[in-house]
Amino acid sequence: MGYFNMRIFYFILFSVTLSFGQALTWDPLFPTDNDTITITYNANEGNKALEGVSPIWAHTGVITDKSPNPNYWLYTIAEWETNLPKAQMTNIGTDSWQIRFHVRSFYGVPAGETIQQLAFVFRNASGTKVGKTADNQDFFIPIYQQGVNISLVNPTTNTFIAEMGDEIPIITKTTSAIKQELFLNNQLLTETTDDSLYYLFTPQDYGFYQFTAIATDAQNNTEQTEFTIVVNTPVNIADLPSGVRDGINRTGSNSATLVLTAPLKEFVYVIGSFNNWEMSQDYYMNKTPDGNRYWLEIDGLDPETEYTFQYLVDGSIRIADPYSDKILDPTHDKNITDDTYPDLTPYPIGETTEAITAFKINQDEFTFTASDYEKPQIKNLVIYELLIRDFIQEHDYKTLTDSLAYFKRLGINAIELMPINEFEGNESWGYNPSFYFAPDKYYGPANDLKTLIDEAHKLGIAIIQDIVLNHAYGQCPWVRLYGDQMDQNPWFNEKSPNTSYAWGYDFNHESEYTRAFVDSVLSYWMTEFKVDGFRFDFTKGLTNTPGDGWEYDPARITILKRIADHVWSVDSTAYVILEHFAANSEEKELSAYGMMLWGNINTPFTQSAMGYTNDSNISGISASYRGWTEHHLVGYMESHDEERMMYKNLQWGNSAGTYHIYDLQTALERVQLSAAFFLTVPGPKMIWQFGELGYDYSIDYNNRVGNKPIRWDYYQDADRRQLYDVFAALAHFRKLKAFQEGSFNFNLSTFLRTVRISHDSMNTVIIGNFNVTESYIIPNFQHTGLWYDYLDGNHIDISQTQQAILLRPGEFHVFTDVQLEKPFITKIDENELAPVTFKLYDNHPNPFNASTRIDFELEKSDHICLDVFNITGQHIVTLVDNQLEQGRHSFVWNGKDSNDNIMSTGVYLYVIASSTTRYSKKMLLLK
Repeated sequence: MGYFNMRIFYFILFSVTLSFGQALTWDPLFPTDNDTITITYNANEGNKALEGVSPIWAHTGVITDKSPNPNYWLYTIAEWETNLPKAQMTNIGTDSWQIRFHVRSFYGVPAGETIQQLAFVFRNASGTKVGKTADNQDFFIPIYQQGVNISLVNPTTNTFIAEMGDEIPIITKTTSAIKQELFLNNQLLTETTDDSLYYLFTPQDYGFYQFTAIATDAQNNTEQTEFTIVVNTPVNIADLPSGVRDGINRTGSNSATLVLTAPLKEFVYVIGSFNNWEMSQDYYMNKTPDGNRYWLEIDGLDPETEYTFQYLVDGSIRIADPYSDKILDPTHDKNITDDTYPDLTPYPIGETTEAITAFKINQDEFTFTASDYEKPQIKNLVIYELLIRDFIQEHDYKTLTDSLAYFKRLGINAIELMPINEFEGNESWGYNPSFYFAPDKYYGPANDLKTLIDEAHKLGIAIIQDIVLNHAYGQCPWVRLYGDQMDQNPWFNEKSPNTSYAWGYDFNHESEYTRAFVDSVLSYWMTEFKVDGFRFDFTKGLTNTPGDGWEYDPARITILKRIADHVWSVDSTAYVILEHFAANSEEKELSAYGMMLWGNINTPFTQSAMGYTNDSNISGISASYRGWTEHHLVGYMESHDEERMMYKNLQWGNSAGTYHIYDLQTALERVQLSAAFFLTVPGPKMIWQFGELGYDYSIDYNNRVGNKPIRWDYYQDADRRQLYDVFAALAHFRKLKAFQEGSFNFNLSTFLRTVRISHDSMNTVIIGNFNVTESYIIPNFQHTGLWYDYLDGNHIDISQTQQAILLRPGEFHVFTDVQLEKPFITKIDENELAPVTFKLYDNHPNPFNASTRIDFELEKSDHICLDVFNITGQHIVTLVDNQLEQGRHSFVWNGKDSNDNIMSTGVYLYVIASSTTRYSKKMLLLK
């Protein structure tokens, strides 16, 4: 480092501010909670994310003695999206910003609570760009107490990496001290009575130098600070051992070989629970001759102990292993309950910072048992997209497993899980990924996810994983490795080439490093978890071609075909689904190659459901309408990115006379009408969670990605249950041979719509009126004679193929020329059918332990459903779903769900329903 300039020393020594890597400075140097502090942020330093941005806001809170860990913010002054006037920074020059405030009153911290640090990040108005430290960490400013204090001015970090012969100025400053002392390995180096101490240290040997600086006041009170200067030995150059790969390699019963790819980095230590989180020569990693990888074999491990570790790169960057299958988080793990993730290893607070890897030699084994499972064919897919967090209150895999019967009854044969690999925080949609090989712990342990997949396969239900390969976020170790030097990052572009859409950090899919990562992560989920395929998020962005992504892009096609080929090399039957939305010529080519593509028909379907003509042509639900040769269009009326149909119906539904679409029951009937022209068009279809129950909360409820109410009680509402039954009937209708092999003819562009299916086994005509007034429709029946209404079991006699039929507004029919078994549809029109009445008796015993008996008495024969729900409305088990005769009936519930799992103590509902009537009672299970 050369000779230390004394002018620099005096500048540092007498400066009144302390810097955070020059990105952040503050005055006074030793602020107390009763001081007015001036904070200056230099956007040209740190991660430089706000360079050239204006205006800038401070997002800030405090760390206090009440914080559960040293990184946990309290008294944050505003929500992320709120541009609070007092948090707006003042521009004091090019990319320099300042804010000034009185500490305790600014944050509103109550008297008696000790403020330990101020916490900051900085952001633009929308919060899409965030200024942090050079290695993407939050800024923290210490708050001092009255009395003696000491601060290390130089080195600027508590662990400083030096080279042999460097001249390193050691500078400390104090308040209220009469003496400062500097010790090296407990040996006094120098002392002073000034408030500033200076010592020039020149290391002469390799090793670790432990320093302690102590300040003492007149009352003999002391305060100290400790730091380490490290002089690394030359890195050992050695070939990678045979048979190992990136990540954790369990090479023996007591050993593991760690491999990290980190081009352009100088050295790496492994720190962890096996070495007290300290740098040690024994954990100094070898480097491969090409300089790209670091590796270390660690032995003497207990095969049953879960160890935790990080890589400490170049002395300052702490990262978990990018290939971790389990990580621990210092901030968010405390919000994961033992019910969700039993016996979760606690994060070692105070030992390190940032995410860490958790692993053990003997992993918990899991045996898949769905041996006869075959994936549903693409053309038969009815996919159910769901966000675990907003689907079940427990937000875990095991509860979702208990709910599989709900999907089976609905006719679902594939569940698409929104991203489940570790993402930033807990409460997220998951499109901000960070660790790609680790199932997010907020949803439960990895083996619970495997159980979900295995049990779904036993029911013939595929599991599709939503995965984000366009971008990663700041917690991703490959992002943190390079910080503000993204031009050196072998996995990412320096910035996104997409001029319209950009999130997080943009993967460079032309890089060999990214290709290897993509192949490994996809192989991992297909082999380790047996997922049936992937929905790839924002595939329009998987290119380095500049522009908005809408035009035909040969480079992108090459990238996507390469990814699909790899998926199919692992599993030739795996699903490859793209969220693409690019030129039709490009989508057509990708479809012909074997990929499926999302088909967003939200606007036409919702406009139709609301009874409006504008943009209401739903013909785009058909792949053939787009000129595709394969039915690989995953059509949907709703998705997580679209506004709810029922919300629109209730808010803006059209009306005429006494017919009002904005009335609840009419709005639900309009969703039934839409479903009849959605599910009966060939090709895979997707339902967004609770659409089958008429979910009616806006996408913007509690902010776009915020938690939405979980309304399982909708399933018990007769009006909404009828909608569910119609969805189910139409989903099961798709399994018929005529639907699978027939020829189709559509009229989907007008208010009066038809779908005609012709086949030797059966002909079908579906008609519907999307207007708000009654109209005649000419269905063009294939022949005269009897036609049967699939949904209500009635029939009509057609004397002319051009016979006109009068349809009320919103009325629809599914006519077949073969009488099918009538599906069960909950009846809600009590004027049409006399109610089937029954007596529902109290269960006995109540409360109960092992089992209880439920009795009821029918006035006449009818189809009866008897279901058990928990108090939050989650379905537990169906005891009866059958035609029962008049008279008294008894059924016993053994306190278990449909998967034979024993339920916990609590209040449960038993709900009995006929075609026209529904009752419920409470019972108490004691375990």
